[in-house]
Amino acid sequence: MTTAVTGFASTATPEGDMLGSLGIDVQLLVLQTIAFLLLLFILTRFVFPKLNAMLDKRDAAIADSLKAASEAEKNAAKSQAAVEKLLKDARRDADEIVASAKAEAGTLVDAAEKKSRERAEQIVADAGAEIRNDIEKARVALKKETIELVAAATEKVVGKVVTAQVDEKLIKSSVDEVNV
Repeated sequence: MTTAVTGFASTATPEGDMLGSLGIDVQLLVLQTIAFLLLLFILTRFVFPKLNAMLDKRDAAIADSLKAASEAEKNAAKSQAAVEKLLKDARRDADEIVASAKAEAGTLVDAAEKKSRERAEQIVADAGAEIRNDIEKARVALKKETIELVAAATEKVVGKVVTAQVDEKLIKSSVDEVNV
């Protein structure tokens, strides 16, 4: 390192130009500084305002997009809430319809059972009436046959035909004894 410092010191101009001893050309440095300042002026005057305007416009577009996205998200949330409410209402209505249908079906089943029971009772009552009617017919037929048999038996026992009045008295008393 000492050789490097001594190398720079040996190249120094006798006038004591320190920049020259570092290998910097002052004239070139001044020209480059002027070029840099000119470039900076041109960029500041013409390029940066357009670039800033474009960036501001882009920032505004991004902000508008974010705002629109936020509003769309809010609208989506509202729509989702509305859809969920509609679904909830639809489920409630469906449950009410199902409950109503079940109740109506139960009522119809009960009515059908009641009608069937009444029909069965009517059939039993009709059958009972028919049986009583058949029994009554059988009694009448039996009574008639009994009268005929008693008349035939009396005729054989007595040996002669009895008049209708006497015959009827005897038959009546015989039938009354049988019925008791």
